[in-house]
Amino acid sequence: MALRAGFAMFIGMVMGMFFTYSTTTQWEESSSARQKVAAWQQSYAPSRYPGAILNYSYANCDAQATFPPLDRASFYEYWLSQLLAQMRATRGESYLLDAGEIGALHEKAPIPERLVRNRTFIDGLSFNDLRKMYPELEAQNLQIPDIVDRAETLAKVPSESFDFFVATHVIEHTYDALETLKNWLRVVRPGGFLFMAIPSMCHTFDRLRMLTTWEHFAAEYQNKDAAMANKYEHFREFALSDWSSRSPGAPDAGRVESVAKKFFDRDYFIHYHTWVPNTALQFVQNARSCLGMPLRVIHFNWDAGQIWMILHTDRRDDLTSAELQLAKRCHGAHIETLSQEVTAVGSHYLLIHYDVPYLNAETFRLKVSGLVEKELSLSMAEIRSRPSTTQAVLMACAGTGRMSQKHRFWTHVPWGVDSFGCAEWTGCSLADLLREAGLKPGAKQVIFTGADKGVEAGKVQYFQRSLSVEDALLGHVMLVYGMNGEDLKPAHGAPLRIIVPGWYGMASVKWLTSIEITEGGWWGHQMEAYSFRRAADDPGRVPLTQLPVRALMAPPGVVAPGVHRVVGKVWAGAVEIDRVEFSADHGKTWATATLERKTGLFGWATWYYDWQTPSEGSCVLKCRGFDAKGRSQDEPGDDEFNWTGMGDTQPQMVYVRVDPGVSTCGSQSLSNPFWWEVRGGVGV
Repeated sequence: MALRAGFAMFIGMVMGMFFTYSTTTQWEESSSARQKVAAWQQSYAPSRYPGAILNYSYANCDAQATFPPLDRASFYEYWLSQLLAQMRATRGESYLLDAGEIGALHEKAPIPERLVRNRTFIDGLSFNDLRKMYPELEAQNLQIPDIVDRAETLAKVPSESFDFFVATHVIEHTYDALETLKNWLRVVRPGGFLFMAIPSMCHTFDRLRMLTTWEHFAAEYQNKDAAMANKYEHFREFALSDWSSRSPGAPDAGRVESVAKKFFDRDYFIHYHTWVPNTALQFVQNARSCLGMPLRVIHFNWDAGQIWMILHTDRRDDLTSAELQLAKRCHGAHIETLSQEVTAVGSHYLLIHYDVPYLNAETFRLKVSGLVEKELSLSMAEIRSRPSTTQAVLMACAGTGRMSQKHRFWTHVPWGVDSFGCAEWTGCSLADLLREAGLKPGAKQVIFTGADKGVEAGKVQYFQRSLSVEDALLGHVMLVYGMNGEDLKPAHGAPLRIIVPGWYGMASVKWLTSIEITEGGWWGHQMEAYSFRRAADDPGRVPLTQLPVRALMAPPGVVAPGVHRVVGKVWAGAVEIDRVEFSADHGKTWATATLERKTGLFGWATWYYDWQTPSEGSCVLKCRGFDAKGRSQDEPGDDEFNWTGMGDTQPQMVYVRVDPGVSTCGSQSLSNPFWWEVRGGVGV
């Protein structure tokens, strides 16, 4: 599919066979000539050129090259070495790249073979059909395609097949360029590269054609039927432009139609669209900003004949169906409840790993076994009869903020900052129970098993977590049967669960059925899953345990000019809070908020800041916490990464519109619960 310089000459030769010209004089390529051609083109295909751009030049181009030009081999060597280093940071040091290339013809990209594991070639025609289509390349060594498929759809190529994809002089041969770009991005893995080269029309046989507008690209993308219906107009315009480049006279309408029909009937890979550097950059930037395509331009330059771009696939907002199902099944806290001291049961975040088991509290027994002097089997009545306490405990999922990380390689709940809750939990002491059972010499590890089971790593297993004996005997871990003064609800672990205050939520096993004391060494799936890892098999993984410091704010509503109090919460496990800082200008400047006392050793603290708003406009609010140990939150940035997307504490961002039409400062009467926005997965 890729047309090279040799084929461009062939196109000219073929067109010359169809047209006879009255003069051989070189036609001056002036602005007035373009205007004349434009008038002819408008008369032949008016719907093809709404608001067409007629005047353009490199002097007016506002696009800037992002890296000095290199020869092709050095170009791929440089960028693919960068990509491989990035991929190895998350997949291991032995990882090699999977490559895809479309339209290689006789000039496949000079990819360094040592960097690549698999290389797949794609074209719109089989090898034999390529020979028939391009007889002028008979002497050339054409690349045999591994997959024959349309460039617009790549229907035979699964999503996320390649670490990088090369498309050199191909997109101009597709009748729906935006659909093509979308599918090229689809087959590239998160964090991968799309290498794309486009001919610059000023230096090809397209030089007198109309410059394709963004409106035209968007119209074809949004109305597929119309795009197909208008496909013939592209062939007519292509034939007309060749006539115009060879003759100063008015075109012969019959000859133009004859040539257009011959190419159309052969489904020839003509240039459907045209670009110059600034419109090429606009094309991809608008694909992101207007259509939400997951990309950003990391390299852009041009030479006399072509425009080079590298697009980096940015998949932060590209949720998978599995993530969507998890998001529906598990829910975050209602962010507005940050204004309350206690999180209501229905507003507390909820993560359910497997099925919700319904256990009969009347027949339930908790078993304590292993390295103990006396094994126990306790009913709920016996557990409830033990000395009890009620304490406020802030819980948060280890995956909080996962969606603020650009790259996600592990399917789990796509949390924002909302996987939190601070409820009042009632229960008895785990340490007292273990002392009653009597720990034998050599006891080092306590394994907790819940009744919920599912398939992980290809086998059926129960949800299990462990603590060291030392942590289990500290005295604050609870066997819990009550939440906010009521019995536990089924989804929160009824009739019995543990609460490990100050730790991430995964340690607080729900539907608890057994406690086993061992000599240590057990490392189950849920221990492996909840670890900081640079790759799936990282030998240097670090288990997640205690909560970090984090501050959040409640959405302030539609804000009137004046002083508006912003309220939020901050926590740091058992560590005392030092301060909270607030910013109303996207983190450019920070001010210290007023901090109140924590609701308990493992609870949270209220903070507030009286914000002097601007008279009107939009602001980006942020907050960040600091604790007595000197810990603070992560700095915002796309470089934040770990394999499972755990432990991210990038500051919350809340977009606020200050509205002078609100009658009372801070009025809630006009507040819309959907006014606030999430940007980059870091918002509320």
